[in-house]
Amino acid sequence: MSSRYIPQTVAAFHDKLVSVMLQSPDRFSSLDDTPVGQPRALRQAFEVLQEAFPLVEKKLKDPHLALMLRELLRMSYEFFVAGDDRNGIYALQEVEGSIWPSRKIPHRHAVEAERRAHGRVERLAGVVPNPYPFEGTIEDMGPCQRRLFESVQEAYSSGKEVLAEGQEHYWLLEPDQAIRKLAAGSRKAAHARIAEELATGSARAALRAVNVTGDRRGYDVEESGRAMISVRGELERFSAGNPNFYVDEPRWTTLLS
Repeated sequence: MSSRYIPQTVAAFHDKLVSVMLQSPDRFSSLDDTPVGQPRALRQAFEVLQEAFPLVEKKLKDPHLALMLRELLRMSYEFFVAGDDRNGIYALQEVEGSIWPSRKIPHRHAVEAERRAHGRVERLAGVVPNPYPFEGTIEDMGPCQRRLFESVQEAYSSGKEVLAEGQEHYWLLEPDQAIRKLAAGSRKAAHARIAEELATGSARAALRAVNVTGDRRGYDVEESGRAMISVRGELERFSAGNPNFYVDEPRWTTLLS
């Protein structure tokens, strides 16, 4: 008999789903620090999600959608096994957003999941799979994005500005090319202010900087009329000039539309 934990509630299923997102494909650990065979742990994690899936079926009361989501789980596992971690995570996020609407994201793999599950695309007929995010380079940035990103990054690397672990800062590039740090009481307020300034032209570009884990940084940079560019990586990768660049959907410039 298997001793592995199988979620018994919808809430526990969600916790497991998020855990798989965070640990896939090779960050699984054991409770007693014994070595973990990562390929086997990955396979078992997805087996648990499938075994506990009747909880989701009972919640959804939609057999057509349930079969699609089971297929999305299979596709996610296939992506991870093939080394395509980004699409593996995206497929899991599609599953999550289809069950919990507050987490909904644009469809990318659900159209193919419906085809595979039902032999045809009916419910999602006409849906164009979302291409974002995809890997890019600094050359995908517009001139305002690049100036703001390079200026803010230099401020942190030189010690002129300090971004403590878990903190996030917001920055704006003004029409005269001046860089301004945004003071806002909350994340929601900061996003609303950025959207307004980009819409009115009082800012040419906006940037969010976050210290994820102390040695890992993230920057999201947006310029009116362009995609958002997300830059992620460890500090040594930034120092070497080769962090990861991802081209994503505009975020702030669409808030007021």
